[in-house]
Amino acid sequence: MLAATGDLVGPEIPVMDLEEPEMTQLVAILKSASLAVGNAETPIFDYSRADIYPAGGESQPVKPPAIAKEYARMGFRVLNMAFNHAGDWSPQGLEQTKELLNGAGIETMGYGVSRTFAQQPAYVNTRFGRVAFVGVTTTLSHVGANATDAAGLTRARPGVSALRLNADKSYNAYDAYTLLRAVRGAKDTSDFAVLFVHSHEPPDLFRNFYHMAVDAGADAVIATDTVPDHRGIEIYRGVPIFFGLNPFFYSMFELSTPSADRYESLDVDPRSVIPRDIIEKQFRGARMHPIFNSVIGMLKTSGGRVSEIRLIPIELREDAEDWRNGHPRLADPKQGLETLTAIAKASEVYGTKIRIEKNVGIIQIP
Repeated sequence: MLAATGDLVGPEIPVMDLEEPEMTQLVAILKSASLAVGNAETPIFDYSRADIYPAGGESQPVKPPAIAKEYARMGFRVLNMAFNHAGDWSPQGLEQTKELLNGAGIETMGYGVSRTFAQQPAYVNTRFGRVAFVGVTTTLSHVGANATDAAGLTRARPGVSALRLNADKSYNAYDAYTLLRAVRGAKDTSDFAVLFVHSHEPPDLFRNFYHMAVDAGADAVIATDTVPDHRGIEIYRGVPIFFGLNPFFYSMFELSTPSADRYESLDVDPRSVIPRDIIEKQFRGARMHPIFNSVIGMLKTSGGRVSEIRLIPIELREDAEDWRNGHPRLADPKQGLETLTAIAKASEVYGTKIRIEKNVGIIQIP
Protein backbone atom coordinates (compact mmCIF):
# COMPACT_ATOMS: atom_id res chain seq x y z
CA MET A 1 0.00 0.00 0.00
CA LEU A 2 1.30 3.44 -1.01
CA ALA A 3 -0.09 6.60 0.63
CA ALA A 4 0.17 9.68 -1.62
CA THR A 5 -0.45 13.26 -0.48
CA GLY A 6 -0.25 16.69 -2.06
CA ASP A 7 1.96 19.67 -1.22
CA LEU A 8 3.45 20.19 2.23
CA VAL A 9 3.23 23.96 2.66
CA GLY A 10 3.91 23.79 6.39
CA PRO A 11 3.88 23.31 9.23
CA GLU A 12 6.42 25.93 10.24
CA ILE A 13 6.55 24.74 13.86
CA PRO A 14 6.52 21.03 14.91
CA VAL A 15 3.00 19.86 15.75
CA MET A 16 3.29 16.14 16.54
CA ASP A 17 4.00 16.69 20.23
CA LEU A 18 0.62 18.44 20.58
CA GLU A 19 -0.95 14.98 20.16
CA GLU A 20 -3.99 16.47 18.46
CA PRO A 21 -6.57 13.74 17.81
CA GLU A 22 -7.14 15.06 14.27
CA MET A 23 -3.45 14.81 13.36
CA THR A 24 -3.11 11.46 15.13
CA GLN A 25 -5.84 10.05 12.90
CA LEU A 26 -4.06 11.18 9.73
CA VAL A 27 -0.68 9.92 10.90
CA ALA A 28 -2.24 6.51 11.58
CA ILE A 29 -3.52 6.46 7.99
CA LEU A 30 -0.12 7.40 6.56
CA LYS A 31 1.66 4.82 8.70
CA SER A 32 -0.81 2.10 7.76
CA ALA A 33 0.74 2.13 4.29
CA SER A 34 4.09 0.59 3.36
CA LEU A 35 5.30 4.13 2.71
CA ALA A 36 3.97 7.66 2.37
CA VAL A 37 5.07 10.16 -0.28
CA GLY A 38 4.39 13.88 -0.73
CA ASN A 39 5.70 17.07 -2.28
CA ALA A 40 8.06 19.11 -0.06
CA GLU A 41 7.03 22.41 -1.77
CA THR A 42 8.98 24.80 0.48
CA PRO A 43 12.66 24.75 1.50
CA ILE A 44 13.84 23.70 4.95
CA PHE A 45 16.93 25.42 6.31
CA ASP A 46 18.50 27.49 9.06
CA TYR A 47 18.02 31.24 8.47
CA SER A 48 21.29 31.98 10.22
CA ARG A 49 23.36 30.43 7.43
CA ALA A 50 25.10 33.31 5.66
CA ASP A 51 25.31 31.45 2.33
CA ILE A 52 21.51 31.10 1.95
CA TYR A 53 19.73 34.13 0.57
CA PRO A 54 16.43 34.94 -1.18
CA ALA A 55 16.31 35.01 -4.94
CA GLY A 56 14.76 38.04 -6.59
CA GLY A 57 10.99 38.16 -6.74
CA GLU A 58 8.41 36.15 -4.83
CA SER A 59 9.56 33.67 -2.19
CA GLN A 60 7.67 31.14 -0.11
CA PRO A 61 7.94 30.96 3.68
CA VAL A 62 10.77 28.78 4.96
CA LYS A 63 10.45 25.81 7.31
CA PRO A 64 12.98 25.38 10.15
CA PRO A 65 15.30 22.35 10.37
CA ALA A 66 13.09 20.60 12.95
CA ILE A 67 10.39 20.07 10.32
CA ALA A 68 12.45 17.43 8.52
CA LYS A 69 12.21 15.11 11.52
CA GLU A 70 8.56 16.09 11.94
CA TYR A 71 7.77 14.77 8.46
CA ALA A 72 9.54 11.52 9.30
CA ARG A 73 7.45 11.23 12.48
CA MET A 74 4.30 11.69 10.38
CA GLY A 75 5.28 8.66 8.32
CA PHE A 76 6.74 10.20 5.16
CA ARG A 77 9.57 8.10 3.74
CA VAL A 78 10.16 9.95 0.48
CA LEU A 79 9.51 13.57 -0.61
CA ASN A 80 9.70 15.35 -3.93
CA MET A 81 12.04 18.38 -4.07
CA ALA A 82 11.14 19.37 -7.64
CA PHE A 83 8.61 22.15 -7.06
CA ASN A 84 8.09 25.62 -8.52
CA HIS A 85 9.44 27.47 -5.45
CA ALA A 86 12.66 25.47 -5.41
CA GLY A 87 14.63 28.49 -6.63
CA ASP A 88 13.33 30.88 -3.96
CA TRP A 89 16.28 30.61 -1.60
CA SER A 90 19.49 29.93 -3.57
CA PRO A 91 20.98 26.52 -4.41
CA GLN A 92 22.40 26.31 -0.89
CA GLY A 93 18.88 26.46 0.53
CA LEU A 94 17.89 23.41 -1.51
CA GLU A 95 21.10 21.60 -0.63
CA GLN A 96 20.43 22.02 3.09
CA THR A 97 16.83 20.92 2.55
CA LYS A 98 18.11 17.70 1.04
CA GLU A 99 20.67 17.19 3.81
CA LEU A 100 18.07 17.70 6.54
CA LEU A 101 15.49 15.41 4.96
CA ASN A 102 18.04 12.68 4.26
CA GLY A 103 19.38 13.06 7.80
CA ALA A 104 15.86 12.48 9.12
CA GLY A 105 15.65 9.22 7.18
CA ILE A 106 13.56 10.60 4.29
CA GLU A 107 14.66 9.83 0.73
CA THR A 108 14.44 12.73 -1.72
CA MET A 109 13.85 12.97 -5.47
CA GLY A 110 13.87 15.71 -8.07
CA TYR A 111 16.95 17.70 -6.99
CA GLY A 112 20.65 17.29 -7.69
CA VAL A 113 23.98 18.85 -8.63
CA SER A 114 23.11 18.30 -12.32
CA ARG A 115 20.15 17.25 -14.45
CA THR A 116 21.32 13.63 -14.38
CA PHE A 117 21.47 13.64 -10.58
CA ALA A 118 18.15 15.50 -10.28
CA GLN A 119 16.46 12.83 -12.38
CA GLN A 120 18.07 9.98 -10.43
CA PRO A 121 15.37 7.81 -8.85
CA ALA A 122 14.88 7.71 -5.10
CA TYR A 123 14.55 4.15 -3.80
CA VAL A 124 12.65 2.89 -0.78
CA ASN A 125 12.75 -0.75 0.28
CA THR A 126 9.57 -2.16 1.80
CA ARG A 127 8.57 -5.65 2.90
CA PHE A 128 6.67 -5.89 -0.39
CA GLY A 129 9.62 -4.91 -2.58
CA ARG A 130 11.62 -1.91 -3.82
CA VAL A 131 9.79 1.24 -4.91
CA ALA A 132 11.47 3.83 -7.16
CA PHE A 133 10.41 7.47 -7.53
CA VAL A 134 11.37 9.92 -10.29
CA GLY A 135 10.52 13.53 -9.34
CA VAL A 136 9.87 16.47 -11.67
CA THR A 137 8.16 19.85 -11.76
CA THR A 138 6.47 21.37 -14.79
CA THR A 139 6.30 24.80 -13.12
CA LEU A 140 9.26 27.05 -12.30
CA SER A 141 8.96 30.39 -10.51
CA HIS A 142 12.57 31.36 -11.18
CA VAL A 143 14.63 31.21 -14.37
CA GLY A 144 17.59 28.90 -13.90
CA ALA A 145 16.10 26.86 -11.05
CA ASN A 146 16.21 23.75 -13.24
CA ALA A 147 19.33 21.61 -13.16
CA THR A 148 21.52 21.26 -16.25
CA ASP A 149 24.27 18.86 -17.22
CA ALA A 150 27.77 19.95 -18.19
CA ALA A 151 28.34 20.75 -21.87
CA GLY A 152 31.76 21.39 -23.36
CA LEU A 153 33.50 23.93 -21.15
CA THR A 154 30.28 24.78 -19.26
CA ARG A 155 29.93 23.14 -15.88
CA ALA A 156 26.70 21.57 -14.65
CA ARG A 157 24.19 23.68 -12.71
CA PRO A 158 22.51 22.33 -9.57
CA GLY A 159 18.75 22.55 -9.41
CA VAL A 160 15.55 20.61 -9.85
CA SER A 161 14.34 18.13 -12.42
CA ALA A 162 12.01 20.01 -14.76
CA LEU A 163 9.76 19.39 -17.74
CA ARG A 164 9.74 22.87 -19.24
CA LEU A 165 7.10 24.28 -21.55
CA ASN A 166 7.93 25.98 -24.83
CA ALA A 167 6.24 29.19 -25.99
CA ASP A 168 3.62 27.17 -27.91
CA LYS A 169 2.80 25.17 -24.74
CA SER A 170 4.52 22.04 -26.02
CA TYR A 171 6.98 20.50 -23.60
CA ASN A 172 10.73 20.55 -24.00
CA ALA A 173 11.70 17.49 -26.03
CA TYR A 174 15.06 16.97 -24.33
CA ASP A 175 13.53 17.21 -20.85
CA ALA A 176 10.94 14.64 -21.90
CA TYR A 177 13.53 12.30 -23.42
CA THR A 178 15.79 12.27 -20.38
CA LEU A 179 12.88 11.91 -17.96
CA LEU A 180 11.46 8.94 -19.86
CA ARG A 181 14.93 7.40 -19.81
CA ALA A 182 14.98 7.90 -16.03
CA VAL A 183 11.57 6.22 -15.71
CA ARG A 184 12.79 3.24 -17.73
CA GLY A 185 15.85 2.99 -15.51
CA ALA A 186 13.71 3.25 -12.37
CA LYS A 187 11.49 0.39 -13.51
CA ASP A 188 14.49 -1.75 -14.44
CA THR A 189 15.88 -1.42 -10.92
CA SER A 190 12.73 -1.71 -8.80
CA ASP A 191 9.53 -3.68 -8.34
CA PHE A 192 7.30 -0.60 -8.62
CA ALA A 193 8.09 2.73 -10.30
CA VAL A 194 6.37 6.08 -9.71
CA LEU A 195 6.64 9.32 -11.69
CA PHE A 196 5.92 12.07 -9.16
CA VAL A 197 5.08 15.48 -10.64
CA HIS A 198 4.43 18.97 -9.29
CA SER A 199 2.39 21.00 -11.79
CA HIS A 200 0.24 24.14 -11.82
CA GLU A 201 -0.59 24.07 -15.54
CA PRO A 202 -3.73 22.57 -17.12
CA PRO A 203 -3.27 18.80 -16.88
CA ASP A 204 -4.07 18.00 -20.49
CA LEU A 205 -0.84 19.77 -21.53
CA PHE A 206 1.01 16.76 -20.11
CA ARG A 207 -1.47 13.94 -20.60
CA ASN A 208 0.40 12.55 -23.59
CA PHE A 209 3.70 12.69 -21.66
CA TYR A 210 2.13 10.86 -18.73
CA HIS A 211 0.96 8.17 -21.15
CA MET A 212 4.50 7.86 -22.49
CA ALA A 213 5.77 7.55 -18.91
CA VAL A 214 3.42 4.62 -18.37
CA ASP A 215 4.58 3.10 -21.66
CA ALA A 216 8.16 3.53 -20.40
CA GLY A 217 7.42 1.55 -17.24
CA ALA A 218 5.75 3.81 -14.66
CA ASP A 219 3.32 1.88 -12.45
CA ALA A 220 1.73 5.13 -11.22
CA VAL A 221 1.86 8.81 -12.13
CA ILE A 222 1.08 11.14 -9.23
CA ALA A 223 0.86 14.89 -9.77
CA THR A 224 0.32 17.54 -7.08
CA ASP A 225 -0.77 21.15 -7.40
CA THR A 226 -2.16 24.15 -5.56
CA VAL A 227 -4.92 25.36 -7.86
CA PRO A 228 -8.55 26.42 -7.34
CA ASP A 229 -10.17 23.25 -8.66
CA HIS A 230 -10.17 19.50 -8.21
CA ARG A 231 -8.41 17.46 -10.86
CA GLY A 232 -9.31 14.01 -12.03
CA ILE A 233 -7.78 10.55 -12.18
CA GLU A 234 -7.26 8.50 -15.33
CA ILE A 235 -6.61 4.77 -15.59
CA TYR A 236 -4.38 4.28 -18.63
CA ARG A 237 -3.47 0.71 -19.54
CA GLY A 238 -4.34 -0.29 -16.00
CA VAL A 239 -2.07 2.39 -14.47
CA PRO A 240 -3.44 5.31 -12.39
CA ILE A 241 -2.62 8.88 -13.35
CA PHE A 242 -3.45 11.49 -10.71
CA PHE A 243 -3.66 14.82 -12.52
CA GLY A 244 -3.36 16.88 -9.34
CA LEU A 245 -3.67 16.19 -5.61
CA ASN A 246 -4.46 19.35 -3.66
CA PRO A 247 -2.27 20.20 -0.60
CA PHE A 248 -1.82 18.15 2.56
CA PHE A 249 -0.66 21.29 4.43
CA TYR A 250 -1.33 24.89 3.39
CA SER A 251 -0.35 26.87 6.48
CA MET A 252 0.38 30.25 4.94
CA PHE A 253 -0.71 32.16 8.07
CA GLU A 254 1.88 30.95 10.53
CA LEU A 255 4.63 33.30 11.63
CA SER A 256 7.39 33.37 9.02
CA THR A 257 9.92 35.82 7.71
CA PRO A 258 9.13 37.13 4.21
CA SER A 259 11.91 38.41 2.00
CA ALA A 260 12.26 42.15 1.29
CA ASP A 261 10.91 41.51 -2.23
CA ARG A 262 7.60 40.38 -0.81
CA TYR A 263 7.20 43.51 1.31
CA GLU A 264 8.10 45.76 -1.61
CA SER A 265 5.80 44.01 -4.09
CA LEU A 266 2.87 44.87 -1.80
CA ASP A 267 4.13 48.40 -1.13
CA VAL A 268 4.45 47.76 2.61
CA ASP A 269 7.05 49.19 4.97
CA PRO A 270 8.51 46.14 6.79
CA ARG A 271 9.02 48.30 9.89
CA SER A 272 5.26 48.83 10.26
CA VAL A 273 4.02 45.21 10.25
CA ILE A 274 4.76 41.80 11.71
CA PRO A 275 5.32 38.86 9.31
CA ARG A 276 1.76 37.56 9.73
CA ASP A 277 0.36 40.89 8.52
CA ILE A 278 2.17 40.69 5.20
CA ILE A 279 1.16 37.09 4.62
CA GLU A 280 -2.46 37.86 5.48
CA LYS A 281 -2.51 40.85 3.13
CA GLN A 282 -1.16 38.77 0.27
CA PHE A 283 -3.22 35.61 0.72
CA ARG A 284 -6.41 36.40 2.62
CA GLY A 285 -8.29 37.66 -0.41
CA ALA A 286 -6.96 34.88 -2.59
CA ARG A 287 -8.11 31.97 -0.44
CA MET A 288 -9.82 29.46 -2.67
CA HIS A 289 -12.03 26.76 -1.19
CA PRO A 290 -10.80 23.69 -3.15
CA ILE A 291 -7.18 24.35 -2.13
CA PHE A 292 -8.24 23.69 1.47
CA ASN A 293 -9.94 20.38 0.59
CA SER A 294 -8.02 17.40 -0.69
CA VAL A 295 -7.60 13.64 -0.40
CA ILE A 296 -4.99 11.12 0.62
CA GLY A 297 -4.64 8.56 -2.15
CA MET A 298 -4.19 5.02 -0.83
CA LEU A 299 -2.89 2.82 -3.65
CA LYS A 300 -3.26 -0.91 -2.99
CA THR A 301 -0.90 -3.03 -5.05
CA SER A 302 -1.12 -6.65 -6.09
CA GLY A 303 1.34 -8.47 -8.31
CA GLY A 304 3.39 -5.32 -8.91
CA ARG A 305 0.45 -3.19 -10.09
CA VAL A 306 -2.22 -1.00 -8.52
CA SER A 307 -5.45 -2.95 -8.04
CA GLU A 308 -7.46 -0.48 -5.97
CA ILE A 309 -7.37 3.20 -5.00
CA ARG A 310 -9.05 4.61 -1.92
CA LEU A 311 -9.46 8.37 -1.69
CA ILE A 312 -9.69 9.63 1.89
CA PRO A 313 -10.96 13.24 2.00
CA ILE A 314 -9.26 15.79 4.24
CA GLU A 315 -9.88 19.48 4.92
CA LEU A 316 -7.32 22.09 5.94
CA ARG A 317 -9.33 24.22 8.38
CA GLU A 318 -9.95 27.08 6.00
CA ASP A 319 -11.89 29.08 8.59
CA ALA A 320 -9.34 28.85 11.42
CA GLU A 321 -7.95 32.24 12.39
CA ASP A 322 -4.84 30.97 14.17
CA TRP A 323 -1.93 28.67 13.43
CA ARG A 324 -4.34 25.78 12.76
CA ASN A 325 -5.30 27.37 9.43
CA GLY A 326 -4.00 25.10 6.69
CA HIS A 327 -3.44 22.12 9.00
CA PRO A 328 -5.12 18.89 7.86
CA ARG A 329 -7.75 16.71 9.47
CA LEU A 330 -10.24 14.16 8.18
CA ALA A 331 -13.15 15.83 6.38
CA ASP A 332 -16.61 15.48 7.84
CA PRO A 333 -19.12 13.52 5.72
CA LYS A 334 -20.66 16.63 4.13
CA GLN A 335 -17.34 18.15 3.06
CA GLY A 336 -15.96 14.75 2.14
CA LEU A 337 -18.87 14.10 -0.20
CA GLU A 338 -18.37 17.51 -1.85
CA THR A 339 -14.67 16.85 -2.45
CA LEU A 340 -15.12 13.28 -3.68
CA THR A 341 -18.00 14.27 -5.96
CA ALA A 342 -15.85 17.00 -7.55
CA ILE A 343 -12.97 14.59 -8.16
CA ALA A 344 -15.36 11.98 -9.53
CA LYS A 345 -16.82 14.52 -11.96
CA ALA A 346 -13.34 15.60 -13.10
CA SER A 347 -12.44 11.93 -13.62
CA GLU A 348 -15.47 11.14 -15.78
CA VAL A 349 -13.87 12.76 -18.84
CA TYR A 350 -11.14 10.10 -18.61
CA GLY A 351 -13.67 7.27 -18.28
CA THR A 352 -12.86 6.68 -14.61
CA LYS A 353 -15.64 5.62 -12.25
CA ILE A 354 -15.32 6.51 -8.57
CA ARG A 355 -17.66 4.82 -6.10
CA ILE A 356 -18.30 6.72 -2.87
CA GLU A 357 -18.91 4.67 0.27
CA LYS A 358 -18.77 5.83 3.89
CA ASN A 359 -16.83 9.03 3.07
CA VAL A 360 -14.24 7.20 0.94
CA GLY A 361 -13.84 7.24 -2.84
CA ILE A 362 -13.04 3.83 -4.35
CA ILE A 363 -11.59 3.01 -7.76
CA GLN A 364 -11.29 -0.64 -8.74
CA ILE A 365 -8.71 -1.42 -11.42
CA PRO A 366 -9.41 -4.73 -13.18
